[in-house]
Amino acid sequence: MKRGIISIFLTVSFCVSAITGIVHAAPDIDYSEELTQIESLLKQCEAKGISTEYERVNYTTVKMFNNYLKSDVQEGSISDAVNNYNIARTDELCAEAVNNLTAYLSGTKKPLKVKKTDMTNITKSGNTIYSGGKAVFANGLTMFEGTGNEIPRLAELGYNYIQIEAGPEKIEKSDVTGWKTSKHRNVAASASAVREYRHSGSKSMKIVHTYPEIEETNVDMRLTQDIPVKPNTKYDIGFYVKMPEKSSFKFLTNGWESNKIFMNGTTIGWEKKSSTYTTDAETYIITPYFVTNEPTKAYIDDFYVYELDSAGNRVGDNLAFNSGFEDEDVYYESISYIVNALKLCEQFNVGADVLISAQTTPEGVEVSDRTDHWIKYNINTDKAKAAVENHIRTVMEKIKDFSSLRSVCLTNEPHFDTRDFPDFYTSRFQGYLKTKHGENIAALNDAYGLTGNTGYGSYDEIRMPSKPKSGLKGNEALYVDWMEYNDKVFADWHIWMAEIVREYTAAPIHSKMQPPFLISGDTEYNLGSGVDVDLFGQFSDWAGNDGGSYYDNSGYYYNQSFLYDYQQTAVGKPVFNSEHHIIYDGNSGGDIQFIDTQRTHMRHAIWSGAAHGMQASVIWLWSRNYDNNTMAYGSIMHRPDVLAEAGKTTLDMQRLSGELEEIKNIKPRVAIMYSKTSRVYNSSHMYEVLKVYEALLGMGFKVGIVSEKSLDTLADYDALICSYVTNADKSTVDAVKEWASNKNKKLLYKGSLMQHNQYGVLKPMSISNKTEYSGITVDSITSSLASQLSSLRRVTVKTADGNNPARIDWKYKIRDDGSVLINITSIIDGTSENASGYVQNLEFYLDGEKITELTDLITGKKYENTIPLKGFTPMLLTNRKEIPIIYTVGISEVVNNDSSFTCRVTTKNDTDKEEIGAVKLELLDSKGNVMRYHYQVISFKACMEDTYKISLPVDEKVYGYRAYVTDNTSYDNIVSNIIEE
Repeated sequence: MKRGIISIFLTVSFCVSAITGIVHAAPDIDYSEELTQIESLLKQCEAKGISTEYERVNYTTVKMFNNYLKSDVQEGSISDAVNNYNIARTDELCAEAVNNLTAYLSGTKKPLKVKKTDMTNITKSGNTIYSGGKAVFANGLTMFEGTGNEIPRLAELGYNYIQIEAGPEKIEKSDVTGWKTSKHRNVAASASAVREYRHSGSKSMKIVHTYPEIEETNVDMRLTQDIPVKPNTKYDIGFYVKMPEKSSFKFLTNGWESNKIFMNGTTIGWEKKSSTYTTDAETYIITPYFVTNEPTKAYIDDFYVYELDSAGNRVGDNLAFNSGFEDEDVYYESISYIVNALKLCEQFNVGADVLISAQTTPEGVEVSDRTDHWIKYNINTDKAKAAVENHIRTVMEKIKDFSSLRSVCLTNEPHFDTRDFPDFYTSRFQGYLKTKHGENIAALNDAYGLTGNTGYGSYDEIRMPSKPKSGLKGNEALYVDWMEYNDKVFADWHIWMAEIVREYTAAPIHSKMQPPFLISGDTEYNLGSGVDVDLFGQFSDWAGNDGGSYYDNSGYYYNQSFLYDYQQTAVGKPVFNSEHHIIYDGNSGGDIQFIDTQRTHMRHAIWSGAAHGMQASVIWLWSRNYDNNTMAYGSIMHRPDVLAEAGKTTLDMQRLSGELEEIKNIKPRVAIMYSKTSRVYNSSHMYEVLKVYEALLGMGFKVGIVSEKSLDTLADYDALICSYVTNADKSTVDAVKEWASNKNKKLLYKGSLMQHNQYGVLKPMSISNKTEYSGITVDSITSSLASQLSSLRRVTVKTADGNNPARIDWKYKIRDDGSVLINITSIIDGTSENASGYVQNLEFYLDGEKITELTDLITGKKYENTIPLKGFTPMLLTNRKEIPIIYTVGISEVVNNDSSFTCRVTTKNDTDKEEIGAVKLELLDSKGNVMRYHYQVISFKACMEDTYKISLPVDEKVYGYRAYVTDNTSYDNIVSNIIEE
């Protein structure tokens, strides 16, 4: 093993005998020997049917960073300390892979087997996504143009989802159909399809370059096209060229480093130019270049790329798009990237979310200089809507038939403010008020509580309010109506776009809103953004968002988790964070520390998000950059330990998707009321809501959210907490009052409870069945709520010394068999390097009795009494005894509706001697008890897989089963539990 030394010597505990005495300079960092060893062990394990998914994540990560670490050292923009940290983490990944694989082969350790999710076959039921009857928890990364070749690698890293963007600014018209044109410094050069000359057909591509008066270097024009290819395959690549005037340009087979064809001079007729190119093991897309940076007037025709067989013969069709330059259809530059990415996603079982980015200004549409919002154009002008519709249809027509298209995102971080376009929206807002309050302005004045000369004289004098200002003539009341109007305008625009998309695909639609609950800075920015969680949920199939949390700021965690719970319980949709921020962008957070806490926090953010309903996420972002002013500086692609941890967490989520679904779908008994109206009048509302939310998570509650638009869900809850819900319309008041009239319900509140209506008019609400809770800090609020809600929780937790744990997020489920399933994580502000090593020793109690013999299903570790909960380290605990249950259907389902049962069985035999055994099937009733046994005699050699069909009694209702393979037909000895669903 070779290792570069960066300022300090690193001790390596793996393969020491092979490297004793070898010391190399930093640029000589090389993990080739380790990779060869790991690859050999992987092949040995896989030949024996041993699962290696987790070790392959390590292998692929090391393979990537074998090159990245060299670049990092050579670039010099990354500090020695960072390089040393990453080298040490890469060493650990090597050692872990070798140790695990060796142990699997020797039989001293059992591998974790993952049945990966089929990402081409996804359905939705309620707020859950399924594939093949199994809950889906997907995870991946945001990818941009030029990263298509990374998709196969992404799959090997354990990920199964990506987001790719096809926004208006990225999908520009090509000068030549199918070719992307890029010009440096607006060079005087052009490309076009012409009829002047042609080798065949009616057209060729004309390239013209006029040399600048002031000579500069690197002033060029490039024409590129992405072409899908196969790895380790030879290709014949060429074209015909005619140069009637002295010209100079070059053709590069696959980017700047590949073999080149130089053209210089003139030609009498058409000349053929060609070369062969062999792809490497990781190339699935090649990008040929035509480049000119000198005077040129040339014609290109009949461009081709053909696969060659071993004898050098062409195989299949020409892979080049519009090879003869005859195609006159409008074709957009970056569409080929999207199409090729979707093809690779299909091939490697990766789902894709395509972001059409309608928030970006389409070409030719005017923008406002009044706004600092993301959307700078008026979305409702005829010109803007025509441009957006054309963009959507152009993109959807190209991508609609791909099975890998798993979702479509309409907008990124959407914000829209009608006040930015007063000439357009003022009269429309006045019309909205007339429709709502009536033609007579007196009705509006009465609703707002305005009398005499304090009221409005007519609707025509009303203007959209700048922001809610207490004491200004009807301003807060007017703001409530404007907020409702602005939200509706923005939601209606999304509904319009969604209807267009649905003409092409049944793939789920969403928009990725940022959590609109920020309590620092200008709250009005959230209230006036046009984003309403409930309204967005109405046009969305999946509840999308764009947010996250950082290792040193727990406030982000609660803000984001609150949105997840809101979207899951109030909106009732599967949650998709399609821009999951877990690491600070560049220097935006002021700290991109390379510490172990970043790794543990990555797992914490992904896993805990899933426990709160996040069924899919796309981590921001798959990109590397040495410029510390860019978003990619310090990203996950600079961190081998974090990259691998996220991949292995994704595998864990697939392996334990059934248990995660149980946690996600715990029926919440306690809800918090979120009142957007009260936020207009009282800034304390959101502050208190988030403190109560943190307290409830620490008490082990699954928290539901009830909003003014989801009052129909109130009946689902036993307790409702209203924190400074000062203002409410009559429907909200009536719904809460009726719910609270049930003496079995608990209404807890703080502050004035709905004493004013939505317009700030005093309308006292009289509810006798209510209790005021107390407390200012999270700890004091916890103490107050704990006494009020004690009857609603059976499982409690204490530290080993009898205290309340600090800042934990946990929830539990008591299963039908009496066992307990607990998901728990520690939320800390990781401001020191040892933050992830912070440990709380916990003890759990069920109905006052201590729960013992808990197993962490993520790691497989067993604990007798206390549970050592580390910072940012999620645990999924159960005291259920290990039994080889391979599938359990829902209580309402029947598995034998065709009077038979089919299971796929993997058997294992250490020798080639034929063994006689049986499939033993235990049919379970609704309580998990065995109703009946069924057997089928089988014979097997070594490792083999087969499908067995067992007849069942007609009309027998079965709720689940356990399956075994026995070593003989007496059915007494169980020798293998390696049964697959």
